[in-house]
Amino acid sequence: MKLLIRQRIFTLTDNFNVYDENGDVRYEVKAEFFSLGHKLHVYDKASGREIGAIHEKLFTLLPTFEIVVNGQIVGTIRRKFTFFRENYEVDYR
Repeated sequence: MKLLIRQRIFTLTDNFNVYDENGDVRYEVKAEFFSLGHKLHVYDKASGREIGAIHEKLFTLLPTFEIVVNGQIVGTIRRKFTFFRENYEVDYR
């Protein structure tokens, strides 16, 4: 299954939807407004329940994020060092 995230250029919050191949909203992502580092919560659009979260680790040289499901860390996202475009490495267990 392919998923699509439409990036907004001008926004005050990090709230957005994730769409499937048919253009239907599958997931809703909401950010915590007052937190140290980015904290995103992912919700299933059909049931409305939280299915996971992404937390930024602080005090790292390059941005690193932890993927959390049911309170357990199940993966990491690390930004690779590049000059001209952003490149990330995803390690999902």
